[in-house]
Amino acid sequence: MPLVTPWPGVRQALIRQLRSNLVLEAGMPGNRWGEGVDLQDTAYPLGLITLHYDPVMYDWSGQVAMVGVDVVVISKSDMGEASQLAQLAYTSLHDARLTVSGQTSLSCRFMSGISLVDVDKEGK
Repeated sequence: MPLVTPWPGVRQALIRQLRSNLVLEAGMPGNRWGEGVDLQDTAYPLGLITLHYDPVMYDWSGQVAMVGVDVVVISKSDMGEASQLAQLAYTSLHDARLTVSGQTSLSCRFMSGISLVDVDKEGK
């Protein structure tokens, strides 16, 4: 059996699940989800999915892949928009059962959150 990373199938399942949320889709015109970093000329708001790890572990019954990703929403208008869209992404993914080609099942779990806020000249 050839060793293949599960990431491409997982990425497709994540984006499919995010795009299925009609409220999230309406809040992100064009429903833009990319991988990695955003480009300078990109339209906002923008969603980014970044792979952190995807080790494959083997046992007698087959293999198990644990995939860790960041799902981030970036907005240039205000923090409220980004927070609302990030909450919709969370709602779409947390405890979701995703279908990945060649996999038995995929369960999403939210592990932690972070908010990055720019400060003004006064440090506020």
